[in-house]
Formats: sequence, C-alpha cells, structure tokens
Amino acid sequence: MKLTIKFFVSLFLLWNFTFAQDWIKTTIADFATVEFPEQTQLTENNGSVVYTLFNDDAVYMVNVTEIPGRTSSSLTEDELLDFYEGAIMGVLESSDGELISAEEFEMDGMIGMEMHYLAPPHPELPEQRFKRIFNIDKYVIHMDFWSGSGQSEDAGEIRKRFFSSLTIVHDKRLGVETQVGEQKDSVETTGYAIGYVIGGALASLFLGVLLLGLVFLIIFLIKKQKKKKVIHPIPGTPGVKKTKVRCDQCEAENQSISKYCSQCGYELSGV
Repeated sequence: MKLTIKFFVSLFLLWNFTFAQDWIKTTIADFATVEFPEQTQLTENNGSVVYTLFNDDAVYMVNVTEIPGRTSSSLTEDELLDFYEGAIMGVLESSDGELISAEEFEMDGMIGMEMHYLAPPHPELPEQRFKRIFNIDKYVIHMDFWSGSGQSEDAGEIRKRFFSSLTIVHDKRLGVETQVGEQKDSVETTGYAIGYVIGGALASLFLGVLLLGLVFLIIFLIKKQKKKKVIHPIPGTPGVKKTKVRCDQCEAENQSISKYCSQCGYELSGV
C-alpha cells in the first residue's frame, strides 16, 4: 500500500514539475506562437529568425524561414511530402546524423513531419534530437528539441508539450499563390537546401554560445591572475644569501655591500 502511494505521489510531482510551470508564449510570426519554459534568445541567421533556449532539461529551438514565391496551399500532398523528405535529408547531411524515425502528422488541418535522429557524439551537444517541420503558406517552421536524457519519460512529456504548443492564427496567415507546375522540379531541392542550412546553423549557434562563455571565463581568469600580489624576498628570510666582510684593520664585521669599515673607517678589501 505504501509503495502504491509513493508511486502516485511521484507521478503527481513529475506532472506538477512538467506542467505546472508557467511557460512563456512567444510570437514567432504574425500568424504563429510557441510556448517555451523560459525566456528565449532571438537571433537572425542566414535570412531566418531563430528562437533559442538552453536550460538544464534540454535545448529548445524554433527557426522561421520565408520562401518568397512559394506557398504550401499551392502544393499537392505528394509535393509537400517531397519537400519534407528533402528537408530531412538536408538535416541529416548537415549534422552527419542517423535517422531513427520519420512520420507525417496532421495538426489543425495541416500536414507536418516529425523526425527523430542521432547526431555523432559531442561533449557539448546532445545526441538525441527531435524535430518537427511545417510548411505553412510561404514559411517553413523548424521546431527542435535536443535532450541529453534522450527518450526518458520526463523528457518525452516536456517534448510533447513544447511541440504541441505551436498555435496557428488562420486569419493572419500570409501567402502568395503560385502555379503548381512552376514548382514541381524544385520542391524537394528547396526542402533539402533549407534543411541543410538550418541543421548546420542550429549546431553552430549552440557551439557559438558555449564558445562565448569560454572566452569570458578565460578573460575572467586572466584578470584574476593579474590581481595577485607578487611577493619579493626580503633580507633575513630563507633563501636570501647573507655574507659578512671582516675589516683588516680592526677585524670588525661589516655587511658585504659596505665599502668602508663601520668601526674604523678603513677601506674594506674584496668589496
């Protein structure tokens, strides 16, 4: 009975830690919002807007890229899947990753793609990586969740909350209709190019933050080292050689640096 109570208490605490926190709703575009557990950092990279958050649980990233002259509404379902396939190949090639799984899903009437892949071992980057890709009108949204704890239950719940927090405001979606025939030859290529650029850029951004922190640490240590006092040895302390010179006239002892005897004034020899 006690074990059962402890089990349910543990589940409650896990739920409370994961879901009771006030996540921050972040506007990533005029038509979309995403929730993060903490405040994000906003950067622009290769024409994309990137929202990043690094905390003890995981790495959260959202990348929004605009594709001028192309909209998802003008693509057939097969062409949209070709676009996602190209994006997946681009991500895997840029990260030298290994695909674990990839499957399409539907959210609010839109088709997206979710992938799970392994990146090569790195001391500063999680190997387990999850990504969701959406092509919404003329925008492509990449949502990334990297966790050092991999597929543990708590990491899985946090990932689900993060991925499911994407909200689309339909009346603000922007799009420029184009002819389907003009896009057939380049749909997969465009997806690959975007996936490749974003896959490499996100890893570079993460490493850049770590490198910046290392630089500040080195500067701090250098300044701290300079503040340390240099202690010079003084006469009478161990390690300092002390000699005497005896006067030939009165035989009084004098310091080795003296030129004349302190007693009789006779000029000291050997000085």
